Formats: sequence, structure tokens, C-alpha cells
Amino acid sequence: MPASALASFGSSTRFSIRPPDQPEVGASRFGRPNPFSPGGQLPLVRRSFLARLGRTDESEARYRQFGLGDHIGVPLTQLESQLTSSLANTVQGLMQRAGALQAAAETLVSGTPSGVFDRRTAATSGAAVSARAQDSATLASYALEVQQLAVAQQNTGDQLLSAGAPSQIAAGTHTFSIIAGGATTSVTATIGAADTNFQAITRVRDAINAAGAGVEASIATTGDVSQLVLTATRTGTAKTFSVADVTGSVVAATGTSTATRAGADALVRVDGVDHTLTENRLTLDVPTTGGAGRLEVFLHDITEGAVRVEVTVAYNADAVVTATGRLTGAVNDVRAYVEDKPQILSPGLLARLAAAGDGLRDALAGIGVQASSSGHLTVDEPALRLSLDQRPGDVERAIGSIQGLAARERSVAQTILESSAVAFATKPGPLGAGYARSLEQTARLHNFLLGGLFVDIFA
Repeated sequence: MPASALASFGSSTRFSIRPPDQPEVGASRFGRPNPFSPGGQLPLVRRSFLARLGRTDESEARYRQFGLGDHIGVPLTQLESQLTSSLANTVQGLMQRAGALQAAAETLVSGTPSGVFDRRTAATSGAAVSARAQDSATLASYALEVQQLAVAQQNTGDQLLSAGAPSQIAAGTHTFSIIAGGATTSVTATIGAADTNFQAITRVRDAINAAGAGVEASIATTGDVSQLVLTATRTGTAKTFSVADVTGSVVAATGTSTATRAGADALVRVDGVDHTLTENRLTLDVPTTGGAGRLEVFLHDITEGAVRVEVTVAYNADAVVTATGRLTGAVNDVRAYVEDKPQILSPGLLARLAAAGDGLRDALAGIGVQASSSGHLTVDEPALRLSLDQRPGDVERAIGSIQGLAARERSVAQTILESSAVAFATKPGPLGAGYARSLEQTARLHNFLLGGLFVDIFA
């Protein structure tokens, strides 16, 4: 062949073999530039870890090269197929642990739906009141004095001999009215000629309860006597009632026209402010935007003298302690798994786990979470509970804030779960340490890209 032909042949021919329509990994620098030199370019393969390092049109990217060294041409699909079975199994175990870590961290990040730092409990210092807080309630403490309980009006009738017949109420149809809450309800009861007193007032009781007039009727029996008792269905002075005969003599015969217990409102003082309530229930912590209060206080008894009951809204300590233990366990599990496989998994994973605790050791130690020099985490439960009681804000900042331990560990887990298997290899298959070093550099670039820093670190 003439020298000119050889020169033409050598300048136009690439000495690498690849299947049609597959990107190549590596090519002679005599054919194309090495991507790890300044301005080099990386390949793009769908769903590959390396694919996320470039976002150009695939038709153009398919011919780009990834340099493992001079004169090496390997299809990227072949490269990833060279993973050893031990690496594949190891990565599967790593992914499982990363999933557990992500789940454990997620529940501790503030603002996460159903997250433990958004759960609340309400505790009281005495039996005179109880309380219930919504998960969105403000962390706070209130001092209460219960001066009077709300009660419902009650009319207790005359004592009638239960077996007495004929009944004190005359036989026939009787109509009487009940006025409650400004509404008048007409009630009718029919008494039989042979009815006893107990049977007669039972018919009256059933007629009142069926009317739905805001009054509940019952019968109180003591020995051989019975009484008809009328009670308002709601407490407070605004829910009082009156009864009167229209035709017949039910009200007069039973002696239920007069209140034997007047309806009353509850009187309670909260942090020095008096409240008058129609029921034994008080709502506090009303949002500034309006709506229902996020703390409900239930009144059960009057406080003695000037004794005050403390109502405290706090984090759900049990939930926080349990979730923190689950998170530290998941972190330790991932670390131990990686440490146990130094010949398979990259030590960079350990460095990434260690970096999650940077700048947090002192803050974590202050609330009861200890980190050893190796990165192993332990929870001192009594110390954590004490911190939740006395310094709850410090606990949320160290664990639940956007810069807290949970958010950082969640980021670690997401990085693992979103990466390709070859990203974790110390020596991926027969290609050896050369590829591992290249992969390490690629991973560094990947982190820069994710952080929005488009820096050419290979220049």
C-alpha cells in the first residue's frame, strides 16, 4: 500500500470495536480525546449512574467516550455486566439497609407528615382537669383555676308510691309543654285506668324522651317510692327549661314544675384571665388565622382555694425516643455493613456516613445522643427524655431541623438509593482498581452537579 494511503488510513480509522448503536467506554486518544483531560466529555446511558452526569441529546451522546486508559474500548453495558455476583449481592443488602435508614430518618425530620416532632401530648398536674392537644398545638404551659363547674338544670318530682294504684296521674290523655332554648315543644301522654304510679310516670318519661325537646326524663327509685326526674340535655344558664300543663295534670301530679338544681356556667381562670363557659370544656391555642383551638381542656372538679393546675403541651416523648433509637440503629447497621466488606464496597461510603455528623457531635451529646470516634451512635434514653422535658427546642434543632441529624442521614440514604451499583464498588469486576479511581472522580463530579456547582475538577 502506498505511504500516502497508509497515512490516510491511519488518520481516519479508529482501532476499537463496539456493537452497533452502543456507546463506548474508552477509546484510543489517537482517535478521540480522553474525557478526563480538560474539556473531556462523559457518556450517557439511560438509568445509569453515569448518565446523570450529562443531559444532552442521546443521539449525540451515544458516541462519547469514557477513558479508562489508552487503547481501551469497552461498551458501557458490558462494563456494568462485569460486576461480580458478590458485589451484586452486597449492593442488594446495602440498598435494603439504605431503605430502612431513609424510613427511620424521614419520621424525625420536622414538618414531615406524621413526623414525631409534630406530634403533641398534653399533661396536667392534677385530677381537676384533663387535656388533649392536636398535633399542631403550640408548645406551651398554662395555669388554671377552676372556680365553678357548669351544671344542667334538673327538676326532681315528688316521691310516689311505686305500686300505688290507681296512679296519682288521672287516667286519660294529658298534654303539657316544655320550653327550652327559646323553643316550645308540646308533649302528650296517655295514662291507663289501671296503671300504677310507676307505670304512669314511665309513660310520661317515654313521651318526653321521644319529643326531643332538650330535656331528658328518667325515674329515680328508692325502696318502694319513685320520682320522675327531668334534666336539661346541655349545661349552662342558657340551656335552662320550664314545664307546664296544657290539658290534664301531669306536671302538677308529678311535682316537676320547679327546678331543684339550677343550670350554671363554668368559671375558670387561665393565666389570670377569667373565662365563663356553658360547658365543662375549654379550648385554647386558637390559630391566628381563626378556626378551632388546638388544645382542649376538660373540667372535672373545682380546684381548692388558690391551687392552680398546670397544663403543659409538649412533644410526644415516647414517639421521639423510639424514633431516635430506630434512626441510630439504622445508621449503625449501614456503617457496620460497609465496614464488614472493605474488599467490595468503597470506603467513601464510610466517609459519607461520617460526614453526616460533622458539626453535630456536641449538640447531639448535649441531648443524650453519643457519637463515638468511629461514628457509632448510642442513645442515652433518660438523658434524651430529660432534654425533651427541659430543652425541647434543642432536641428538635439537633435531630429534626433541616440541618439536623435526621435530614442529613436521609440525604445519605437517598444518595445510595439513587445511585448505580458500580458507584459503590472498590474493585468492580475484572477491570480492577483503575476503573475504581475513575469512578471516584466521577462521583465527586456528580456531587458537584447535584449541589449546583458546575466545576471542571479534572482540569
